[in-house]
Parts: sequence; C-alpha cells; structure tokens
Amino acid sequence: CFFKQKTAYEFSLGLVGSEMCIRDSINGDILSIMSKAGVFPTGILHIKLVKIVLRKDNLDSLQELLVNNKKLTSLILDSNNFDRDFSALSPALQELKGLTTLAIRRYYSYLNLEESRLDNDSHMNLAATFKELKSLTMLNLSGSMDYYMYQKGFADGLKGLTGLTSLNLRRGFFGEATTGPLLVPEALKELKNLTTLKLSSCNIRDEAAKAVGSLLKELKKLRVLDLSCNLFSTSDVAIIVPALSELKSLKALNLGWNIPDTEGYKILAPALKELKSLTSLCLQYAEIKKESGLALFPALKELKFLTELNLKNNRFGPEATIALAEALRELKFLTKLNLDENDIGSEGAKALVPALKELKLLTTLNLGSNNLESAGVAFLAPELKNFKFLTSLDLSRNSLKEEGAASLAPGIEGLTALTSLHIEYNEIKKAGILALVGSLNKLITLKTLSIESNDLDDDAIYAFVLGIKDLKLLTSLWCYFNNGVSDKISALSPIIQKLTNLTALHIGLSNTTSEGAKALAPALYELKNLATFTLNNNNIGVAGIKALAPAIKEHKYLINLYMTETNIGAEGCIVLAPALKDNRFLSKFYLGNNDIGSEGAKALAPIIKEWKLLKECCLNDNKIGKEGAIALASAFKEIKSLTRLSIERNNIGSEAARILAPVLKAMRSLDKLELFPGNDIDEATRAFLGSEFSIYEPRDYEQT
Repeated sequence: CFFKQKTAYEFSLGLVGSEMCIRDSINGDILSIMSKAGVFPTGILHIKLVKIVLRKDNLDSLQELLVNNKKLTSLILDSNNFDRDFSALSPALQELKGLTTLAIRRYYSYLNLEESRLDNDSHMNLAATFKELKSLTMLNLSGSMDYYMYQKGFADGLKGLTGLTSLNLRRGFFGEATTGPLLVPEALKELKNLTTLKLSSCNIRDEAAKAVGSLLKELKKLRVLDLSCNLFSTSDVAIIVPALSELKSLKALNLGWNIPDTEGYKILAPALKELKSLTSLCLQYAEIKKESGLALFPALKELKFLTELNLKNNRFGPEATIALAEALRELKFLTKLNLDENDIGSEGAKALVPALKELKLLTTLNLGSNNLESAGVAFLAPELKNFKFLTSLDLSRNSLKEEGAASLAPGIEGLTALTSLHIEYNEIKKAGILALVGSLNKLITLKTLSIESNDLDDDAIYAFVLGIKDLKLLTSLWCYFNNGVSDKISALSPIIQKLTNLTALHIGLSNTTSEGAKALAPALYELKNLATFTLNNNNIGVAGIKALAPAIKEHKYLINLYMTETNIGAEGCIVLAPALKDNRFLSKFYLGNNDIGSEGAKALAPIIKEWKLLKECCLNDNKIGKEGAIALASAFKEIKSLTRLSIERNNIGSEAARILAPVLKAMRSLDKLELFPGNDIDEATRAFLGSEFSIYEPRDYEQT
C-alpha cells in the first residue's frame, strides 16, 4: 500500500497488505490517525516511512505498529526527522526476530541513524537491540557514531550480528582513540559473512589504519569496500594496501580522497593487479598528478572486467592521459568513465579518442573541465557515432568556442540514446549555438540539457528556443546566460511552458528584469511537476517577485528554491513569504544577497519554522541585523534537519549571536555553519561560539 502527499491523509486500513509505504506526511499524521483510532494494521512484512517528522507522540505510534507486526522483515525510514527519542523504539525492535534489513538513516534510504549523533544511552540501547536481531543482514549507521566507536557495549552488540552481509559505518571516527582502545574494528572480525563494508570518513590513520588492515585480512567474502575520505598517509597506504590485495572477490573499491603521493600509488599499483574481479573503481579527488598517473595507469590493464572507472579531479595532464589511454584499450566492458577535471588538453584528447573508440558499451562519458578546446573536440566528435549506448555526455568547461561547437554538432546527431548533455561554460556564442541547434532538435530522448554561461545574445537565444521546442521529454533545463542583454526569458517562456515534464528549471545571469519575470510566470503555472526552480543573479526586483509569487504559491511540493541576488529587498521578501506558506517539503532555500533586512527576515521566520525537512538555508548578505537574527532564531529552533546554514555578512551583532548559540548547538545534523564574517561579533563572543561549535567544521572531503 503506497500513500503519497495529500492521499496520505485519507486511507483505509483495509488497503494495507504485506507492504506499507507512507511518504510526505507532515507531523506523522498517518501514525497519529492510527493511534487515535486505536487500530493498527497487521500482517505487514515491509514498512517504509518517507519524509515524516517523527516526534515522541508518533514514535509511540510507530512502536505500537511494530509490536503489531512482529513478522516484519524490512524497516526503512527514509528522509525522516527524528527527535532524540529513537531509543524508545528499542524494545519493539528487539521483538522483530525475523528482521533482515535495518538502516537508521536520516537523509537517505534504509533505516539508520544517519547524522543523528546519538548520545551514549542511545548507543547502548541500540547495542542491546542488536543482540536480539540475529537475522539482521543489512545495517546502516552512517554518520551516527561519533566517538562511541570505542564503547565496549556497542562493539559487543555488533559482534553478535554474525549474519550481517552489509554494514555502513560512514563517519564512524575510527581515529586514534582517546577514550579507550579501538574496539569496533576488532569486533567486526567476527562478521565473516560481510560482503559490503563502508568506512568512508572514519579518520583511518596510524593505529586505526593498522586495525583496519588487520580487519580486512579476515573478511574474505568482501565484494564492496568503501575507504574514501580517510586522508591516508603513505605509511597508512603501506599498511592497508597489502590487505586489499588479498580480497580476491572484491567487485567495487572506492579509495577517493586518500592516496597522498606517487609513493602511495607505487604501492597501490601492484595490489590492483591482483583484484582481477573488480568491476568498479573510484579514485576521484585522489591527487593522481602526472608521476602518480604514470605509476598507476599501467596496472589498470589487468582489470579486464571493469565496468565503472571514476578518476574525477586529479589533474594528471596530457602525458599521464597517454598512459591511461593504453590501459583503456583493454577495458572492453567499460560502461561509465569519469575523467572530469584532469587537464587532458587537446594533445591528451588526441591519444585518448582512439582508445575511447574501442569502448563500444559506454553509457556515460564525462570529459568536463579538461581544456579540450576546439582541437580536442575535433578529434572526439567524428567518433561519437560509435557510442550507440551513450546516454550521458559532459563536455562542459572546455573552451570549445564557436569552432568547437561546429565540430561537435554532426557528432551528437548520432547519439540516439542520449538523455543528458552538458555543454555549459564553453563560450560558444551565437555562431556556436546556430551550428548546434539543428542537432539538438534531433535528440528527442534528451531529459537533461545544460547550455548555461555561453555568451549567448538575443539571436542565439531565439535559435536555442527553436532547438529545444521538440524535446518533450526534458525534465531538467539549465539556461544561464551571461551576455547582459535584455530579457531573454521572454523568448524562452512560451517554449518552456510546453515542456510539461520539467522537474528542474534553472535560469540565471540573464539580466532578467521584472518584465522577464512577468513573461515567465505563465510557464511556471504550467510546470506542474517542478521540484527545483533557480532564478539566481537576475534583476527581477519587487515587481518581478510580485508577478512570480502567485505561480510559486501553486508549487506546494517545491523541494529546492534558489533566488540568490534577485534584488527583491525587504518588500519583495514580504511578498514571497506568504507564497511559500503552504509548502512543507522545501529542502534547500537560497535567498542570499537580496538586502531583505530585518523586516524581510521577520516575514520569513514563521514560514521557515514550518519547513521541517529543510536541509540547506542560505540567507547571507541580507542586512538582517539583530532583530532579524533573533526572529530567525525562533524559526531555526524548530528545524532538526539542517545540514548547512549561511547567515554571514548580516551585521547581527554579538547579542543576537549569543541568542542563536543554543539554537545552533541543538542542530545535531549541522555540517556547515557560516556565521562569523561580516556580523560584527566581538572577540569574547567569537571565542564562546568557537568553543561551542567546533564540531561544525566544514567537511571539505565529503563525497557528493
């Protein structure tokens, strides 16, 4: 039985079968209805709750639901908001003897405690629950462990889960113990049936590296291993890599954000040669410069069954690309290749393209940010016809210019399966878009198209409009412009209005004034499926937001709204706020650089208070001042899900900062707090805030 949005409020218990899914139900209404009725469905094997705010009252209802369904095998709480009451579920969970899937996760899938940062008592209750769940096969505790990896009770609880095949301890803090020995890695040695282990961002350094190296030698059945974002030293690599080479059944390996230097890659290369069964390898952001690439890439030849290779952002340059090309010729089964941000250049492209030509099964090719220029794309374009299965192509940020666009046009015509095309930031200008327009019109399977920031003038925009008018399957359209000419949106709006499948519309840097906003409003009304709307860097002003507000109000299920630097001011913010009143699903809200002042902040505060699913809120550079900050503090107090908050450069002052302090400290999910710059906070208050929020340092090495 599946309940979604409005229909979730009206359901019959007689409809509930062996599966029950409730989503987008604010304040857990369905659970509350069950509780008030005193009737709970039985016979359910799988329960999934999505985007529900779980507080004490409906957690009690959920507990009762679990008690009435003791044969449950799968419990998934996806994108829910927990208060600190989760441990109340422990007694009910302990009775679910047949449960095989348990993930306790806030923002993603499965039932887990993602980002919950539970206290010691909650961990001990969870550990006690583990001891009863003998049939558990999947456990996701991503982001919830903090320093409790050292707790004996918790380690003992894990040790008993001998049937576990999948375990996620991301952000588990395996780092050097300050409160006791590293007990969890030792406990995991008992889990001989593990096939999936994720230890991303666990600070596996020094003694922890030794513990994990020893652990890996015991887990002979591992097929998926994620050790990304641990910032290994060369000595850590020397400890862990020999253990990797013994994992003969390994299919997927992620070592992104790790290997520090060429010496590390010289250690890794021979170990990779031993992983003959590997099908997926991720080494993104892994510092593979020229010498490291020359040491590593020849080893890739041995990975004959590789289907996915991610080498994003390593800047290894054209010479190492030549070595990579030789290896790619041997990887006949490759379907996904990410070479974004590697400074390949036209010389590297010349060597790379003949190798790519051999990869007949490619579905995804990312060559963005490689300085290919027109010469590089001239090598690639004629060979695109060989990629019959290609669904995604990224050539963004390559300085293709007009000549490169002209070379690309005939090449993309043959990509009959293409669903995603990125050619933004290429300076293709009018001549380039005129060359491409006929080819774009033939890509009828296209769902995502980005041509932003290509210096397009009015004539080019009209040509572009003609090029997309038949792309009825488009779901995501990026059309930022940066030539500073007049209201291009007026030309786009009638066509956009007909692209009724759009879920994401991004328009920016267009010098769009209030007249352009008025032209866009009818299109917004028609885009019933819109989940993301971007109008950044446009001069729409108060008149523009007045035109758009009624249309925005219709989108009650909008998830992401970006309106940075739109010059709406306090008056415009007062207009926008009521338009968002009925939206309960907003996840990202960006309204920076709009000078909304204290009055605008006061208007927003009661609206923000109701956004229980809000994850990112950016209100920087708005001159909200002391009164505005205090008003927002009362709103943020109600939000338990924020991961990013940006309120810098608002002149809030020390008094307001101290009022915000306890509110911010209670945000256990907060990853990134941007507060200090431009807020006139005195040294004493800075010192106080610094001690309070040391846990909220930005996590620069997290995966996206």
